[in-house]
Amino acid sequence: HDRNDKRLLQLICSLYVLRAGLASLAMVTARMPRPRAAHCHRIANDALDASFSAHLADRATIAAIDEDIPVAHRKLPALSALRAFEVLARTGTLAKAADVLCVTPSAVGHQVRSLEAWLGTTLFAKSGRQRALSEEGARLAGDIGKAFDQLEFACRAVAQPATQALHINVTPTFAIRWLVPRLGGFHARHPDVAVHIETSAKPIDFSREHMHAALRFGRPPWPGVMSELVFMEDVFPVCHPKLLTGRQRLREPADLRHHTLLHTLYRRDDWANWLNAAGVKGSVVDPTQGLTFDLTTMAIDAAENGVGVAISREAQVSAAIANGRLAAPFRRDLMRGEGCYFLARPSDWDTPHIASFRHWLLEEANPAFPTRTRPRPQVGNRRISTRSLENS
Repeated sequence: HDRNDKRLLQLICSLYVLRAGLASLAMVTARMPRPRAAHCHRIANDALDASFSAHLADRATIAAIDEDIPVAHRKLPALSALRAFEVLARTGTLAKAADVLCVTPSAVGHQVRSLEAWLGTTLFAKSGRQRALSEEGARLAGDIGKAFDQLEFACRAVAQPATQALHINVTPTFAIRWLVPRLGGFHARHPDVAVHIETSAKPIDFSREHMHAALRFGRPPWPGVMSELVFMEDVFPVCHPKLLTGRQRLREPADLRHHTLLHTLYRRDDWANWLNAAGVKGSVVDPTQGLTFDLTTMAIDAAENGVGVAISREAQVSAAIANGRLAAPFRRDLMRGEGCYFLARPSDWDTPHIASFRHWLLEEANPAFPTRTRPRPQVGNRRISTRSLENS
């Protein structure tokens, strides 16, 4: 062996001896009082740092290591050393860097000194407990930070998560009254899809919001997005069953003049429209009287407690009517409401987890609204065929 080989062998042997020594020390100090054991470990770590730094400070040793690496390989310092340096450069102290890396401060210092030895330059100027970057350190920290960002991005691009996130934006009352109670069925069928429900009554803007799909009530067209009708439904009054009995019971729409009307803030015209469809003039029943709530579900809750008569959509109250908490005192088909539409970007329409949720949603809607005829999905105001769906 030549001289460099001997130096490299000496370095390797020293590291193994020091490692064995630390293992033995751990066994010896296991039965010591904690302060004494900690003191022994500090002495041992200082000795390890001094020995390792002395070896790495020998440029001939570094040269021997470099000569042993094939030309085709990249000549880079240890990734752990680069990582320790990058974290220490961000946090400023060994203690904070150690917390981030889940190691001891001594281990962070050891990694940074090994990197300095490999580079042959000083990366930090110590100022008390703070570590100030030298000029070379500042330049390296900026470049390495960008490199770690690129590594993280590359890994995320190819990583296959255990679950696929699906972000759905839904109107609050529909989410509470209809969608959420049924979500267990979707989860049982697709446990690999993590559904995130967000609620809003505002128009959805897919260009600005991190949403995969949305459910909205209205009428087409829906500009810039693909849409499919989930169901059409009727709008009608609901009340507590006790309002169907007594002297002022609800027998015909004109009897509403004896009761409190419950409104929703963003749908103040529903009562006026329904009374008009029922042939009741404003002079008989004032469509503006009563209480107003921010959400429809609050008005429904008030009706369930006998406060007054709410006006709501079929999907929002069907369960409450079925179990007797609410009653529909009049015909339900006097006013046809708006449709519930599934909305998504054309580029996301056939993405597996989005398509799975859409198909499940249509299956859930079929038993509740079996007679409704659904048009084909469409982009904006243009209906598209199955063939064009495949190319969107």
